[in-house]
Amino acid sequence: MAWFMKIDVGNALFEYEDKSGYAGDQKTPLPFHHWNPGPKITDTSNIPTSAIQTLPGEPHDAIEIASTGVISSRLKTILEGAEPGVHQFFPVTMKRMDGTPYPDPFYIFHPTRYAPCVLLSRSGARSRIVSIHDTARLPKYFVRGDEIVISRPAYGERKIFGSLWLEPQALLVTDEVMARLKSANIHYLWTYPVKELDEPWVFENEAPQDLLACLREHPDRRLRLTPF
Repeated sequence: MAWFMKIDVGNALFEYEDKSGYAGDQKTPLPFHHWNPGPKITDTSNIPTSAIQTLPGEPHDAIEIASTGVISSRLKTILEGAEPGVHQFFPVTMKRMDGTPYPDPFYIFHPTRYAPCVLLSRSGARSRIVSIHDTARLPKYFVRGDEIVISRPAYGERKIFGSLWLEPQALLVTDEVMARLKSANIHYLWTYPVKELDEPWVFENEAPQDLLACLREHPDRRLRLTPF
């Protein structure tokens, strides 16, 4: 069984002191954004290392800062323990509003596993988004976290992974990982059980017609269809 997992942003706010923390920043572009999985990062020069609090409140286990997901050492232990050596965790010093650092370590979490497995045709409510900055106007689809259906064979042995049709801020985790999160009483994560079907994931069967038409018209556009 798998679960949908996303940061609940209703906690203490921070902003980075060094670099931008935004993937689209032209001066210091971040090599990844949110929890959108990608290859391991070797150049860490543009990854922020210090954040200062902008509103009162205690930092929680999962915090969204700019376009990154920052996690506590407790959450890091669980995620890293589930798939040792697979994902990346970049240390970031979290400071109070007066500039004094919190004693506990925090990390920017960069997941590195991905498997197209969300069965869009089986899932519930979904939203269609067309970016005004995309000259090809490629339709983008996202499903609700509590109405996701996935292909069990499509994600294989992965335990923490992203998927096509998931929003960039969200991941899927196995029942084993979720049990550890609940046992540790990890805070400030939206989690929902995901229904699984024992059937293959086939892009042509899951992609809406307007998306297929757009891809035919703009063959230079790409979607992540290959697992990693």
